[in-house]
Amino acid sequence: MPSSSHHEPKLSTALQQTQLVITGRVQGVGFRDWAVAAARKLDLAGWVRNSPDGTVSLLIEGPQAACEAMIEQCHKGPATAKIDHVRRVFTRPPPHPDDPKVAPSEIAHKPFQRLHSK
Repeated sequence: MPSSSHHEPKLSTALQQTQLVITGRVQGVGFRDWAVAAARKLDLAGWVRNSPDGTVSLLIEGPQAACEAMIEQCHKGPATAKIDHVRRVFTRPPPHPDDPKVAPSEIAHKPFQRLHSK
């Protein structure tokens, strides 16, 4: 039987938590509603909110591949927005619920949500 040299790329299923700050024309253009829909399609947990400085902040949590897909989509945003920059504030593993030294993630296992402005 011939061996196949074709291998499917292996997508990472490791969980991560990433905070983003999006700059540009991102408030008053439906960015938060767009982000909620995009994150839920990727089955991500987290939140999105407007910040007083005119930016939008997101916290996403889920499989690494899904988080990276969301970050890529944030570079485009909804058609009504103009994205100048997507800044990754941090990326880290989410807190482990069995580790007594770390508080469990407040967003794990919750649907992605739109929060009110700070």
